[in-house]
Amino acid sequence: MLYGVLLQGAIPREYMISHQTDVRVNENRVNEQGCFLARKQMYDNSCGAASLLCAAKELGVDKIPQYKGSMSEMTRKSSLDLDNRCERDLYLITSGNYNPRIHKDNIADAGYSMPDKIVMATRLLGLNAYVVEESNIFSQVISFIYPDARDLLIGMGCNIVHQRDVLSSNQRVLEAVAVSFIGVPVGLHWVLCRPDGSYMDPAVGENYSCFSTMELGARRSNSNFIGYTKIGISIVITNEAL
Repeated sequence: MLYGVLLQGAIPREYMISHQTDVRVNENRVNEQGCFLARKQMYDNSCGAASLLCAAKELGVDKIPQYKGSMSEMTRKSSLDLDNRCERDLYLITSGNYNPRIHKDNIADAGYSMPDKIVMATRLLGLNAYVVEESNIFSQVISFIYPDARDLLIGMGCNIVHQRDVLSSNQRVLEAVAVSFIGVPVGLHWVLCRPDGSYMDPAVGENYSCFSTMELGARRSNSNFIGYTKIGISIVITNEAL
């Protein structure tokens, strides 16, 4: 059953609602790189793109390439902004929708953001990334469902390690979590993690001081929501050379 529900790769639509909660990180809080950012994802499966957009902005990226077919090309804008244009452009990459073989005419129907495509989008923004795959039952299940994922990462020269080191101020992490409703895992979801332990959840577009308060905020927004489970797969993003 777990295999089937994880294949959905989407957080349920009813959870993607804005809410106010007293466990949020102060919106004016800053670190060495500037303000902590938050963005609510545009599409059911664009959590990876929304998280990457915030991570890149926090790491000082201010430009996005105007690649063919992108909104940036159509509008002739190259600034990296926390807006629909940039999230859409990144989601075209992270979902693989740029590929004619799997292209969906309606981007809202595009698929889940896979690690290799997130790394590709990260490099497009001039950043570097490596993947952390901790050994546990969840990562083994994901490897079973997506057997080509590791080979694709290796083929593009992306390092895969089995333990995540303490983060520095010039790093951010896109962390994959399993979403549970009424005790049943229903999909995968990307969230943004920072060196101070705070999180940004693109499902609601809010910052939280830690993982547990992020779960608390999710429970407050939906009574059927049980929690997030870390599955041991994450992508470390940095603005320094690896």
